[in-house]
Amino acid sequence: MTRVREADYPPLMLTQLDALRRYAQQHGRCWKTRLRDEWMCASAEPLLHALRNSHGPSWLIGFELEAAMLRTA
Repeated sequence: MTRVREADYPPLMLTQLDALRRYAQQHGRCWKTRLRDEWMCASAEPLLHALRNSHGPSWLIGFELEAAMLRTA
């Protein structure tokens, strides 16, 4: 399986990163699974659904919220 590299995707906007942070806080440890399920049902809030269209489920699996937040600090 090919490793998904962050450089293969557009950089996250601060609003997107903040939406992911809030979602993770709200949904706890399994937030990625829940978000992926919402993406598949097209029920995520519009800002997060746009991430599905631009980045996709493969990106979400490898995404590390803490690391992304440190890079923007």
